[in-house]
Amino acid sequence: MPIRSVTAGNRAVRVIITGVAFVVILALIFQAIRGGDEEETPAGETTAATEATEPTMVLGPLEEITPISITCSSEYNAGLACENLIDNEETYWNDASRRGEDARITVTFVNPVALEQVQIINVDNLEKFRRNYRVRGVEIFADDFPGVPFVDEIPDANDRPHGIPTTTNHTTVLEIRVTSTWPSEALGGEAFDELAIQEIKFWGRVQDTSATELVGASAG
Repeated sequence: MPIRSVTAGNRAVRVIITGVAFVVILALIFQAIRGGDEEETPAGETTAATEATEPTMVLGPLEEITPISITCSSEYNAGLACENLIDNEETYWNDASRRGEDARITVTFVNPVALEQVQIINVDNLEKFRRNYRVRGVEIFADDFPGVPFVDEIPDANDRPHGIPTTTNHTTVLEIRVTSTWPSEALGGEAFDELAIQEIKFWGRVQDTSATELVGASAG
């Protein structure tokens, strides 16, 4: 009886060892097959394709950015033209006797810009400031954020520029819409029917398109 018991135990051990060996062999075969499939599509190609379609944007330092062009919905005359808004002088713009109603100002930049602030500067001369209509409510639309305006209210003062936060990514065209105004006042004479703004300044970072193209090309 003891001999038969030992023999049965040996047989059980052999069966277990055989089963474990079989499972290990199957696992090695499966791993080899998976490894072969992964080698057919190197991970580097996928990364390169992603970088090529989404190149890194290179931005310059924070600076005042002068647009290449500016247009207004109306202007009183050539001496009070829309271009006065970006001439860095005390000249100012008047709309065409519309009291600021539906006034719109559109600017275009040479290269895409990441804007941080738009400054509205009222007329410096106190009498002219009071006798004209002034911007109160404003909405600013950027072409890289369609339908989502930056909204603000301009205080009725001319002692300092008013900065409107406008955090954009790659703006080419910007539209400023006047939604409400401060009324003109008669100071020793008649009040005027024109909206007046002396200057508009734009602060942000210019996108270096040549550097962006180089980054995209090297990634491909």
